[in-house]
Amino acid sequence: MKKIYISLTVPFILSANGINLKYNSIMLDKIDVIYEIPTNIFASSTTLSRQKLDTLTTKNHTIGDALKMSSNIAFKSENGVKSGEIKPENFSISGAKFYQNNFMIDGVNFNHDLNPANKNPKGVEIDFNDPYKAKSLSSQAITLDTDLLENLEVIDSSASAKYGDFQGGVVKATTRDPKRDFSGVISYQYTSGDWTHTYRDKGLNESLYKKSKGQDKSNFVKKRYRVGLEGYISKNLGLLFNYSKFTSVIKYDNVKSQKVNNEIFHFPNDKEDVQNYYLKAIVHANDKFTIKPSILYSMQTNRYFEEDSLDSTIDYKYGGYALNLETDLNLDSVFIKQNLSYSKFDTSRYTQNKSAQYKYELSNIKNWGSKENGSIYGSVSDIEQLQEILSYKFDLNAMPFQTFNIAHNINSGFEISQQKARYKILKPYIQYPETSPILDGYICKDGDLTCVNDDSYKDQNATGQFHTYKEYYGDLDHKAQDRKIAFYLEDEIIYERLKLRPGIRIEKNNLVNDILISPRFASEYEFVDKNFLGFGLNRYYGRNLFTHYLYVETEKYKKHYSRETPKDEFKFDEESVEIYGLNEIKNPYDDEFSVFYRGDIENARVNLKYIKRKSKDEVREMPGELIGRDSKIYYTNNGKSKTDIYILSVENTKPIEILNTKNHFSFNITKINKIDKTKDYKKIKKFRNMQLVEYEGKTILKNEIPWPDYKIPLSAKFSHNMSFRNFTITNHITFTYKINQITQTGKNKDKIEIYEKTTIPSKTLWDMRISYEQNLKNGIKFFSNLDINNVLNKKYPLNPNRTIFGTGRNFWLEAGLRW
Repeated sequence: MKKIYISLTVPFILSANGINLKYNSIMLDKIDVIYEIPTNIFASSTTLSRQKLDTLTTKNHTIGDALKMSSNIAFKSENGVKSGEIKPENFSISGAKFYQNNFMIDGVNFNHDLNPANKNPKGVEIDFNDPYKAKSLSSQAITLDTDLLENLEVIDSSASAKYGDFQGGVVKATTRDPKRDFSGVISYQYTSGDWTHTYRDKGLNESLYKKSKGQDKSNFVKKRYRVGLEGYISKNLGLLFNYSKFTSVIKYDNVKSQKVNNEIFHFPNDKEDVQNYYLKAIVHANDKFTIKPSILYSMQTNRYFEEDSLDSTIDYKYGGYALNLETDLNLDSVFIKQNLSYSKFDTSRYTQNKSAQYKYELSNIKNWGSKENGSIYGSVSDIEQLQEILSYKFDLNAMPFQTFNIAHNINSGFEISQQKARYKILKPYIQYPETSPILDGYICKDGDLTCVNDDSYKDQNATGQFHTYKEYYGDLDHKAQDRKIAFYLEDEIIYERLKLRPGIRIEKNNLVNDILISPRFASEYEFVDKNFLGFGLNRYYGRNLFTHYLYVETEKYKKHYSRETPKDEFKFDEESVEIYGLNEIKNPYDDEFSVFYRGDIENARVNLKYIKRKSKDEVREMPGELIGRDSKIYYTNNGKSKTDIYILSVENTKPIEILNTKNHFSFNITKINKIDKTKDYKKIKKFRNMQLVEYEGKTILKNEIPWPDYKIPLSAKFSHNMSFRNFTITNHITFTYKINQITQTGKNKDKIEIYEKTTIPSKTLWDMRISYEQNLKNGIKFFSNLDINNVLNKKYPLNPNRTIFGTGRNFWLEAGLRW
């Protein structure tokens, strides 16, 4: 809620768009504007204004950076040796899976719905050179630059019926409208591995040398450039343009690079590049109708190489473009907002070498690799993964009316969308993974990469090596489509000090051929002036993930060939046995109960909230033997969980003056207890395609281990913002209570792996931002920001064995001009 006090002796009109003076030319000596922190109706969300976003320390200018000090949001700690990477951080809201949030910018969805968990059929995280799937970057489809935003809202409970497709929360990003006067900004930002302290285990470099793909990404240089222009080119037409380029060059100087023959093979740099182009217009057709077209192009390209492999460069493309046409129509009795949008996002990869991949034993000829991994030539497959969304949204807010002293504010609307997904192998994966010795003196043909005369098997008196096995994976083009229609209706009812908001959301899509009904209810009662008690009862249906449809029945595209001698042609042996089967699944959903207090006590705004979530019909992989099918793996709705969340937040509503400085304080604490239900299969020895393990005395499926990622039982966050003269100093302190970890400790008598809980110690981290601004001339201002992450350079482990650590002290420096 805004409160604006203006000391004037002339007439003015106060409207939703600001203050419009009746006179064209009036000289004002002074205008005092007091902006009150927005209140949080039904205690359902947290909103970060542009002013607040500017006080946060940043690493990659992502949504995750902006939300790191918010309550009820959990992150994974960053591995210090991977600090050169650029990617949108995954995070959990209200204890849900990190890919069950709904990300929107100006109403346009930017979720990555293909394979956001980034797991292969065995539940292992996909690496960049996985033969069969492209590595996902994040649960977000684009690396969105938060400098585009006017505000950022996170809804974690009592969500309006307007919002669906989530079990965690709604992340609602809103971009700025152009300013009336011509304005702009230009800036440059820098950090590097030299400005970052990296903690390593003593044997880390050697282990990286021995283990392929375990690259140390702590030797890097990151640079960020930004240009923005905006203003009105006519009375009724405004334009805003913003461009940012963010690069990271990662160099490899680990043990392995010192041992290979650099005359034959060297370690090229990895490169990561993010570019955001944004163009927005605002057209005031008349005093009641406004049109806001916009285009966002956000593309990240990452270049990798495979260790021990010649000519193995892989280029990844993440992101794409979103077109949006937004209109606002303000009639006498209703306000109508419409969004027509189209987006196309990539998660694809392209190799520079279009031939096969050959693995050789280390020899005098194939001498660029290592003894442990051999020497590899070539790379993996080219994969195109696309998602397209065409969407139309219509929202109608009726003017409030009264019946029997009861005020009603009815909101309704609908959404029609079509989402397409594609998984296509552009260049087949052809691999020759192993060799045998040439024992008959055979002389290899010129140009035959499957046969080489060298000293690889000299201990067997062989004259070389040849490939005996060939794997082929290609000719695959899977498509899936989801058509959805959703309708919502809610009424905000006010009677004296009581406010109620009953609502309902109804959805239907063709992937899950059910009608999904989500009742919504929120309430609050003002028992004392500006102090409220309330509760909510709500249901949220989760996102449909194309993982369950795109990547099943793919094993038949894997073909295997073999031969006995280097003279022979490769002959077809067999196709791989299908692992996954098709199965109808339902939409998972959460039932939520929440109760809260929110209020102002003098200069303190206090929010206290309890949320209980019961998650049902969660999608899990199950052996077909358990559901009366064959031995394939099937997606089912057997998952259940319960989550209890306790949140307390306090901040001052007006600046507190201490020694002529203005201070703002905020504090929040979040406690989460989540229980995943699992079934004991102690009487079953094994399944054909799924692994059983022992955990806490139970025999369970390995994919049901409650891995503790994003499960932080207790966290507290404190921020202090202080302004004086041209400086603003912000301190952020986060405390994370000890976290459970699960590790393998051995095997039982039935040779089943045993997993047990261990803990990682608590940690407290301090981040700081120092901002400076100086007026130069003619409205031009110089500004700079110095970010210091982990000010005390604290060393904290990320695993129980204390071999992996978080990032130490890191400096970011930004400087620029704005006008």
